[in-house]
Amino acid sequence: MRNLSFIAVAALSAAVALSANAQSLKMNDLDYFEARGTNVLVYNNLYNGGFYDEKFAGLEIIQRGERICTGGGVRLMNTPEQWDIFGEITAREVNHADSSVEVEMTYRDYDFAPRLRVTPKDKGVLVQIILSKPVPQTLVGKAGFNLEFFPASYFGKNYLVDGKARILPKYPMHDTEVHPVSEKITQYFGESTFDDRGRGDFLVPLAMSTGHQIVLAPEDDALRVGVTSESEVSIYDGRHLAQNGMFVLRSLLPGGKTGVVLEWYLEPSISKDWIRPANIGFSQVGYSPAQKKVAVAELDKNDTPAKTAKLLRVNPDGTKSVAKEIPAKFWGEFHHRYNYVQLDFSDVKEPGLLASFDGYLPRRQHGPHGGQRGLQDLARTRQHGRRPPGSRQCTTARRLYPGQRDQYQVSAA
Repeated sequence: MRNLSFIAVAALSAAVALSANAQSLKMNDLDYFEARGTNVLVYNNLYNGGFYDEKFAGLEIIQRGERICTGGGVRLMNTPEQWDIFGEITAREVNHADSSVEVEMTYRDYDFAPRLRVTPKDKGVLVQIILSKPVPQTLVGKAGFNLEFFPASYFGKNYLVDGKARILPKYPMHDTEVHPVSEKITQYFGESTFDDRGRGDFLVPLAMSTGHQIVLAPEDDALRVGVTSESEVSIYDGRHLAQNGMFVLRSLLPGGKTGVVLEWYLEPSISKDWIRPANIGFSQVGYSPAQKKVAVAELDKNDTPAKTAKLLRVNPDGTKSVAKEIPAKFWGEFHHRYNYVQLDFSDVKEPGLLASFDGYLPRRQHGPHGGQRGLQDLARTRQHGRRPPGSRQCTTARRLYPGQRDQYQVSAA
């Protein structure tokens, strides 16, 4: 136990030290909060009403180029699932003067309209829930502020609850309770995602841990997110109810109160030097010698494009030679987020196997594959009518890994 306590203190100290060196989040022209390597969105994306559990709406965190957190808002369940109701967004106000975003979420059937207000604070954001009327009695103990995290990103990672170390499980394994169905909030269309087999009850996941400060993955800069509040914050595992369930941080809203009834200090991890590795789009089924052949490199807006790229040919003995040095043509930017460069190698007509473009390799390893992963043989791909893994139709933009030489085939017609 002494060792465990020491590890928890060490991890928390590291998190605090890294936070102290980070920069602050600023509101950008697209009305979300941004710092190097981190974005915080506040209902820039809305639920579309298809399944009512989309994982790209509400308060969201994109960290090191990956959406790790979503669904932030006032919800009526510990771990919302498909067809569980959410508040209709009846107002969204962005104030650049004080860098705030305020959103009204209306539950019409309950005459309940909490407001979510987010502003920058220190190295993160201050999240406030504001009520003009108290929580309806029928929702006391049910209405709370939720924030959801993708489990697969956090499998086996640690988390700290008031400095005490815990592990995020790969499989759901914590306690649940059975409640009478009369206590269940009615889902959209009268649907039910829980088959009670005629018993008139439903399953309620209980908290894995509860405290006033929870830090997820304190050991991992790319995943670390901390929440601190004077109110209790609990963490739940939504996979007890749904295959696409999330890890959920949640604080209940108190009954009988108005004004600011809940505050969280939410601190993501910011990296002042982070640059997202390049993505290169190319035909994964190869090219015919005569066709136009243009690869597209998608670059972080903070990256500096190389002026040229060397297209390498893979020889039978495994050596590589330069097939062509290609001028990089700047295409433009998209949505103030990525820059694009075109690499035209149409005049490479000799059949063979080509490797990736030197000059556009990423700076760090990301993902499980560190070695070479070639494309399927062109004829075999056509024969079986399938596409290489990760492809969309004939082309895809996917991340390259250090040491990896993605291969391009030029086949005789």
